[in-house]
Amino acid sequence: MMKKLLLLLVLALGGSAAAVWFVPAVRTWCVEKMPLPEVVKAFLEKAPSARAEAGSEVDAAPAPEGDGATGGEGESRPQAEPPPDKAKAKTKVGLESDGDDDDDAASDKGEDDDLAPEFRGVAITSPAKAAWCVTKQIAPVYDAAGKPLGNVAGGRFFVVKEQKRNGREYTYFGNFVPKKLKGHETVRLPAEFAHGMTGKPTDLSKKQRRALRDFYEILGRAEEYKAKRLKEAGSKSPFFKDAMDATVKFRDKAAQYQRLKEQGKFSGDQEREAHYKLQQLKDKAETLNAKHVQWKAEHPEAAVQPEKDAAYRELVSKSEALRGVIPGLAR
Repeated sequence: MMKKLLLLLVLALGGSAAAVWFVPAVRTWCVEKMPLPEVVKAFLEKAPSARAEAGSEVDAAPAPEGDGATGGEGESRPQAEPPPDKAKAKTKVGLESDGDDDDDAASDKGEDDDLAPEFRGVAITSPAKAAWCVTKQIAPVYDAAGKPLGNVAGGRFFVVKEQKRNGREYTYFGNFVPKKLKGHETVRLPAEFAHGMTGKPTDLSKKQRRALRDFYEILGRAEEYKAKRLKEAGSKSPFFKDAMDATVKFRDKAAQYQRLKEQGKFSGDQEREAHYKLQQLKDKAETLNAKHVQWKAEHPEAAVQPEKDAAYRELVSKSEALRGVIPGLAR
């Protein structure tokens, strides 16, 4: 009986000591004053209580505000934010940016030499021959079915998988590099907003890729500023808003008809009717635009010259400084 009582006393004291051990302050004092054998240390490091304490800093972090894109109802576990260099950046024109084009891929023809782009196999070419392209200004982007997705900035690289021609207009099918648009394996980019290129982006040195990106991104911002100033001046015309609305309606309807035609949803009669309606919209837009142009000619005091603005000249000056790095590609 006495032996059993002694055994219970030893177990109780041992359990209390083990519980006290997992109090961080006590454990620290013990480790400093009474070094433990390595085997015992290894066991204690693997103990569930030790692992829980190690993760307590993450568990205590405030949960990020939800944006409705991820997670479900009742989800409360905080998610660590990606490091800044890996975070998804958004361009001010809407779509997720393809990020910094200063990727890790090495140039096939050397980084430090002075080979011009044409000697690296990269030159501006016709849309029909383009293997890739660079947006030369802010450009609209559509999904594979033709639904508008938004705009991307100038200076974005796009790998062309396929080209389609409609009359004299070309459309590129592919995606942006080094990062695709999230959720879209293939998107559409109207060729009129880009310069088609031979070769591939990594045929250029990193310095040339940066210069190519920056050159057209800055030019895109300059054109955006110019358009804004012209719009401000044009809005003084009584025909401006109607002319703009009619033009947008015509372009949207033309794009819609083109999608239906590609999907084979037009019979011969339907296509003729659509063509007739489209011509009416075009005529209306042209008439209103002509009235707007005439009004501007009769009111020269309302005219502006954005090219003479200091802000515009500064942007153009920045782009001009990059021309020498990408001879033949800066237009």
